Amino acid sequence: VLSLFTSKVIKENLGLQVLGLNGVLSNVISILALSEMGIGTAINFALYKPLAEKNEELIKSIMAFYKKAYMIIALVIFALGLILLPFIPTFIKQSDFPKPYIFLVYALFLINSVSSYLLVYKRTLIVADQKNYVITGITLGYNYVLKISQLLVVFFTSNYVLFLIVQIACTLFYNIIISKTCDRLYRYLNGKANKLSGEIHQTIILKIKALFWHSLGTVIVLGTDNLLISYFCGVTEAGKYTSYIAIVGMISTFINIVFDNTKDSVGNFLVTETGENKKILFDRLFFINQTFSSVCSICLIILLTPFIRLWLGDDTVLTEPIVFAIVLSFYLSKNRAAIGSIKNAAGLFEQDKFAPLIESILNLAFSIALAKMFGLIGIVIGTILSTILVPFWIQPLIVYKKVFEKNIFSYFVSYFLYFLRMAVIFVLCKFFINRFIKFSPTNLFSFMAFAAFLFVSVCALWLISVVNKKEARYFILMMTAKFRRKNDA
Repeated sequence: VLSLFTSKVIKENLGLQVLGLNGVLSNVISILALSEMGIGTAINFALYKPLAEKNEELIKSIMAFYKKAYMIIALVIFALGLILLPFIPTFIKQSDFPKPYIFLVYALFLINSVSSYLLVYKRTLIVADQKNYVITGITLGYNYVLKISQLLVVFFTSNYVLFLIVQIACTLFYNIIISKTCDRLYRYLNGKANKLSGEIHQTIILKIKALFWHSLGTVIVLGTDNLLISYFCGVTEAGKYTSYIAIVGMISTFINIVFDNTKDSVGNFLVTETGENKKILFDRLFFINQTFSSVCSICLIILLTPFIRLWLGDDTVLTEPIVFAIVLSFYLSKNRAAIGSIKNAAGLFEQDKFAPLIESILNLAFSIALAKMFGLIGIVIGTILSTILVPFWIQPLIVYKKVFEKNIFSYFVSYFLYFLRMAVIFVLCKFFINRFIKFSPTNLFSFMAFAAFLFVSVCALWLISVVNKKEARYFILMMTAKFRRKNDA
């Protein structure tokens, strides 16, 4: 919510072009972060077993390796960032910013990115130990302090440079708190660490090499849209797109939190369980995943533009086909969270290590070609096409073969039926709204009232459509039993 206020204050006090500049440079930094190469994920996987066995010496050795790796990464990102510096203005098209100003802003983005790697490596140990609630509390406090400080800076000074300096200070403070918390929880880390054994070191390096390609694909697919929009359509259009992606990103973050918090439990489950139980776990996760992504997608398509109009004004609104494409891209990305959770928890990184590279090449080719013909919507469609052609079917194929040892056909049947349910519910809602309601909110209260009505209606329709599924009955019975226990108490 604070992010929404921050974006509005930036737009009102600094202009839509600054929103666009913020989005474009964020994309550049995400590309530089490719240097992290998925080391965090590989280390996370390597920590599961020693944490379960309480092998403190091995944990110390892994964390010492991790610390050294992140120091090198910080230096590499800084060096690459300096190399890219002269080329940054090339991507900031149709703007009023002088080059020195763009260089200064980019340098501050770079400093913030580099500083985030100095101590935050300790965060991985807390997460791998299934104590993510500790991180969540600290992160929530950090976000409050950061957003409120930035709001005050922009509101009272209208100074974007000072806005970024505040961000750097808060990032350093956040990293220090995470580091101190980790030291308190795992006091044995302060002792001298032994060198990793050759076998464990080699396993981690192999997974890092595989994850590098996954990182490369993810960064190019998700991190280049704003750059391409700014280059082909101008920084103002990038600002509009950034506004929509900010809302979609909040919903995406919510789904990520749900599945990130189950990741380490899933990893532990896959290590300790065998046979059909793994498939039952996935079916339940997949049901939750499809429920979240489908309900959110329907609501987003209907509510996004009215909210943007109320929030930032008519000059920030995108056309309906572009909004539809943005939400479809969101749906295709988020409904893979369950399959991705199983795949990552099982450590299946090497099997499709080149798939993200193929996806990224296709994404750039499609996006550039379609951008020349159709503009902004062509870039979003390019992302959709590359997603359907590569990860949409490769990820489940690997999981079903390596983890479940089952045929992939049942997955796609289930996927299609979930998608069909979502499409039917969307058509029903859209028809009802256009025919009977004629929704056009004039203030935040009327928007919130309609949004609540829509959300409850979509949830009810979704529940009716899935009530015959065993996964739905499992969760209904579980919640009913919990409610009864609470009443009995």
